[in-house]
Parts: sequence; C-alpha cells; structure tokens
Amino acid sequence: MSLAREEKHLPVLIAICLAGNFVLGGIGQEFSSDSFGQIFSWQVGSLFYMAGCSLYAAKLHTDKWHISSAGFILLSIGQGIFYTIQNSVSDEQAYPLFAAGIMVFLPGMAFICYYSGFPVWLRIMGLVAIIPFIIVMVLIDLKKYDWDKNEWITAIGFALIQLTSLFWSYFALRPYKKTTTQD
Repeated sequence: MSLAREEKHLPVLIAICLAGNFVLGGIGQEFSSDSFGQIFSWQVGSLFYMAGCSLYAAKLHTDKWHISSAGFILLSIGQGIFYTIQNSVSDEQAYPLFAAGIMVFLPGMAFICYYSGFPVWLRIMGLVAIIPFIIVMVLIDLKKYDWDKNEWITAIGFALIQLTSLFWSYFALRPYKKTTTQD
C-alpha cells in the first residue's frame, strides 16, 4: 500500500473507530448490567477507542503536533486500563485501577488542548468531560466511592468522553486549516 493511500485512509479509520466507540457505548448501555451483551459491547467499544486514539496520535505526530499526539497516546493507555478492568479483576481491585486509568486521562486531555485543529469549544469540552472522572477518582481515593450510588457520575463521564470523541472524528475527516500565526 502506498503512503498516499494510507494517509487517505487514516482520517476515515479514525472516524470509524471513534464513532464505533460512541455507538457501542450506547448499545452496551441498553443491556442489563454485567450481561454478556453489555460487557462485549463495551470491550469492543474500548478497542475501537484505543485504536482511534492511536491512529489520531500517529496522524498528529506526522503533522508535527507532538504534544497533542502524546495526549492521544495517554488516552489510549488510560482506556487500556479500563479495558483490563472489564471482566478481569475483582471489585476490590477494580476501584484503584479505575482511579489509575483516570489519572492517565488528565494529562492526556490537557495535552490535546495544544492542537489548534480542534476549535476552542471542543478543547474545553474535552477538559469538562474529565470532571466527572476527577470526582470519581477523589471518591475512590477517599474510599467513599459506592458503585451503586455513584454510577451515574461515571456514566456521565463516559458519555461526555464518547461525545467529545465523536466530534474528534468529525475533525479527523475535515481537513486542518493551517494558521499563519505562530503560537
């Protein structure tokens, strides 16, 4: 495959992966809690998210947006932590691992803010999307997190992350307009 063809496919693959995560997140939510359908949908959605973030990192690195590229790498790592939690650890082990995944998302979203190919509102939306996760992380660290009572906070966080990534997929397909000013 030629480099030109690969670069032509890159934004399409990013959009497919991030939109796939968004769709599978919603599908998983429709199944009963901890059912095969929910777990499988969310696992495949996580794989799509990790692939989409990895591809975005490659795209931004090629375009010389190194800090933003690192942000997408961190998001992929954080999602990988969430992926390993699904169906693989006990509840006692899950909370500290979940908090560790959240910690990786914090600098990731901040680094993505360097990318001026996203409008300011989308960069802010990415930062706002991690606020529910920060609340969850604090509750976990204080040992006050109760999955049954606080699940809604986590659900809002994931919904905001998925919505943000859906907008990222749009901007992956839309060509970046280079600015003449140097920041």
